[in-house]
Amino acid sequence: MHKIAIAQISSSTEKAENLKAALFLTQEARAKGAQLIAFPEFLMAFSPASQTAEELAALAESVDGSFVTAFRDAARAARIGILATIYERCSSSNRVYDTAVWIDNEGGIAAVYRKLHLYDAFGFKESDKFLAGDDIAPLVTNGDARIGIMICYDLRFPEMAARACRHGRAGRNRDRRAGFGSCERDPAKTAAAQEPAHGGLPETLQVMNELTAPSYIYNMPCKNPD
Repeated sequence: MHKIAIAQISSSTEKAENLKAALFLTQEARAKGAQLIAFPEFLMAFSPASQTAEELAALAESVDGSFVTAFRDAARAARIGILATIYERCSSSNRVYDTAVWIDNEGGIAAVYRKLHLYDAFGFKESDKFLAGDDIAPLVTNGDARIGIMICYDLRFPEMAARACRHGRAGRNRDRRAGFGSCERDPAKTAAAQEPAHGGLPETLQVMNELTAPSYIYNMPCKNPD
């Protein structure tokens, strides 16, 4: 049976520091027998409220940039799949995509998902810094399961998962935004926004048996419990 490692990592504002911690956890996951490791949203760097859209855009990279390349090399070396998140460059000025990249155990890019539902509610406005994606990602086969991607606020829009299932695509992961006709977009039906804290949380790793299809993995930002 395949095993999936769920990494809990509270990213700092330093991209290089976060990458180093994530690569260490990748090695630890493989040593514990995992065939896949999934990281939370905002892995690349914590974006504080005081950070401008211009500053965040300066941190962003393309999918073939050095951040993802480091994960591809690690995946190939350890023979492990990796689901990592990045701030991805886009064509709009001072905006980035909130992107999840699925890397297979040979270092290839199996899927790219750009968050569809941006959290603009309760005084929090992700669209000030982010650009929404325009489609769900293809499901990725992992062992006997087919797994999809959704990100954070996407979970409030069940039509995303329903659409995947209707197409015979069993899976879930918090990296998908939906533009489907019946999607509910009422922010009053979601919980109040909580800005993820940065630093102060030790990196932890949980390895579990693979979820049975249809199944989902949710990538959520870690938050300091104080």
